[in-house]
Amino acid sequence: FHAEAQGFSKIYGGHVILADLDLRMLLNTRLPPGTPLPSLPRGHAAATQTLATGQPAVGDLFTGPIANQLQVALVAPVVRETRTTHLLVNTVETQLLQRTLDAVAMPAGWSVSLLDGTGELIARRSPPQEQAVPARDTRDGHFTFKSTVTPWTLVLEVPRSVLAAP
Repeated sequence: FHAEAQGFSKIYGGHVILADLDLRMLLNTRLPPGTPLPSLPRGHAAATQTLATGQPAVGDLFTGPIANQLQVALVAPVVRETRTTHLLVNTVETQLLQRTLDAVAMPAGWSVSLLDGTGELIARRSPPQEQAVPARDTRDGHFTFKSTVTPWTLVLEVPRSVLAAP
């Protein structure tokens, strides 16, 4: 299973973790099999939500206990005979999400930000002179889109000059 999980990581990015219902890691593709592993982070996280609902979940930003880097987790229940027995986790570093956002074609002067469920910045693409986190208001040119499948929000900022153009 470890080799299959590493193959998934190479194709899709991030790393794969298998955890038990006590949130103890049993496998992590960052480390060789048999290496002692920490527990999954607790608190408002995708793993906790998946345990509570039995449904896949996407979490907020956290610092990974092994990678020590900002990342998010996508968690799915492992179901055997109608019962959740384990959690399967795909961790994705924010660098990968930033590279994805950087590859999106956007008109000059426009900005886009991806925020987690707590409003923390996951990734941002903006004109070189503007690197600040977007303001949260309803001014012209500031559009927010709440995800229907994650707790995340996408913020699009369009220059006033574009909105005022004929």
